[in-house]
Amino acid sequence: PRAYVFEWRDPKEWIGWKVRTNEPAEYEVSVKYTTASSENRGNYAVSIGQHVLQATVVPTRIESEAATVSLGRIKLTPGNYDVAVKPVEIKGGELMRLFHVTLTPIAAR
Repeated sequence: PRAYVFEWRDPKEWIGWKVRTNEPAEYEVSVKYTTASSENRGNYAVSIGQHVLQATVVPTRIESEAATVSLGRIKLTPGNYDVAVKPVEIKGGELMRLFHVTLTPIAAR
């Protein structure tokens, strides 16, 4: 697998997207990434509108083995949102090799 964001070494660099929701919903937020080395560690924050979810990079066993990590749930009302992934701390030279951020709707009960 090929990551879309790699060589993430500068803590001032971040990536973001714009998303739109059409209905109020609760979402499970997850990220998929890999690391090039067991030395690649750090902390990062995913912000979606006013919601901020923080997580720690756990090095993957090997570079070709991606990890999908759940960061938590958020509730969004209809509207436009900015999604951003920003490093909090980078250790070991590179934060992670990011594939994507996923917002999965949680079925209403």
